[in-house]
Amino acid sequence: MAIQEATRVEEDDEAYWAAVDRLRKQGVGEVWRLVTPLAQDERPAIRALVPDTLRYFKPHSLREETVSLLAQMLDTEDASLVLGAIGGGLAARLADEDAEIRTEAILALATRRDERALEPLKRELQCWRRASGARLGREWDQCVEAAEHFGSSELLPLLKALLQQYPEEEPALAAALEACESTG
Repeated sequence: MAIQEATRVEEDDEAYWAAVDRLRKQGVGEVWRLVTPLAQDERPAIRALVPDTLRYFKPHSLREETVSLLAQMLDTEDASLVLGAIGGGLAARLADEDAEIRTEAILALATRRDERALEPLKRELQCWRRASGARLGREWDQCVEAAEHFGSSELLPLLKALLQQYPEEEPALAAALEACESTG
């Protein structure tokens, strides 16, 4: 039904999202199995189903796989409908209360050097700077990777401060520092 709604000649937004919601009720594993092959479909409306369907599960047991798939799609996609489906949801998540969701959105947009993620990334890095002795985890890794993708000299002071604060993270920060230094 979701494919039928996605390809309908006369757009019915309400019917489309109702079909997507019904599909998501199958559970993340089943949705993953059904939807991931659609990322290669020749029709943009069908490819847009992938981010529309996969991004809203909470808890999301396939979060890493989903972020990876969406990042791969961003690398090759040129259809505005699909880019909007990927970025519109990621961009909407930049202010999410959940740190993991925020940093995933930052990383997804940073892979395309989408400037909307630069300020949120700076805020996240500043939070790590203020969080002395914090346990570094997935959100940290995503922020560092996003900084590397941006390669912006604006991030350099924050990254250097974090290196001083977390010297044991030098291997993780090295690529981001190098990318940001090369633009400075």
